[in-house]
Amino acid sequence: MTAPNVTAYRISLDRELHGLLERFWLQEEVNVNSKALTKEEEECEAHFVATYRRDAQGRFVLRLPFRSGVRRLGDSTIPARSAFRRMESRFAHQP
Repeated sequence: MTAPNVTAYRISLDRELHGLLERFWLQEEVNVNSKALTKEEEECEAHFVATYRRDAQGRFVLRLPFRSGVRRLGDSTIPARSAFRRMESRFAHQP
């Protein structure tokens, strides 16, 4: 006659661990009532999806987003160079 197979399980409750896990899952819970994305946020998401890639090290690489319809700054090259030369001259005399 063979002996019957006996399987025993031992369960213990660690209240501190249980509390930590409960707090963790509350923090990680996805909020289904979160507000919808604004038009600008949706455009940003679409730009990311359309332009991202991963490099050899696994980092994300993507093009910078530029807003369309932004005013041009105009032709400020001549005044900027003039201001730069004045500053250079002043720094040459006052080290």
